[in-house]
Amino acid sequence: CLASPRPALPCLAPPRQALDWLRWGLGWLLAPAPLAGQAEQDALRERMLLTLELMTAALAEPDWRAACNSAVTEAAHKLGCDRVSLGLMRGSRLRLQALSNAADFSGRLDLAHALEAAMEEASDQGQALCLLDGQPDPELPATAVLREQQALARGFGTGSLLSVPFMLDERRQGVMVFEWPAAQAPAPLALQMARGLPPLLGRVLLDKRPGVTMNGILRNWG
Repeated sequence: CLASPRPALPCLAPPRQALDWLRWGLGWLLAPAPLAGQAEQDALRERMLLTLELMTAALAEPDWRAACNSAVTEAAHKLGCDRVSLGLMRGSRLRLQALSNAADFSGRLDLAHALEAAMEEASDQGQALCLLDGQPDPELPATAVLREQQALARGFGTGSLLSVPFMLDERRQGVMVFEWPAAQAPAPLALQMARGLPPLLGRVLLDKRPGVTMNGILRNWG
């Protein structure tokens, strides 16, 4: 006797903003670099290797907090950053979860508060916010507000910074902040990498977060 057919699974659509940010990350990974010939291929290979290394390391680390610390520390090293930080939504607020080269940042509450304010600013506007040598990125819309980005840069000796939001759904979202020292402007390729990495790496870290189950993901996306 033939087995009865399985019921069709419901069609579950993730939030549009989450998909947009994920496509942004994938677009960064696959888009041609602003170079020519072999140099362009080398730049693409470098982007793919960086993404693979960071995502593989995060997946291989059994401890979630250690995975977050490893991801931001390795990103800072690869991109020449003075500091990379990760903030994730906890309740209704973004909270600092990891800071490169710092297993414990409880003694740096002033820095933690400044980073969280910059993260909230980027998340509230739903777009990446960038300062280049202390000045707003000219490619940003005129309506962009960078008050907290500038406060972070002035208060902690940052020359250039980039805050990039990412999300899975309304309750699971975050921001990564990349900072370069005042005397060292970020290379164009490093800045491009920093723009596209969070939607991909952030998704891995959010999925790996304790308490996240596939049923929970489907409920949130249904």
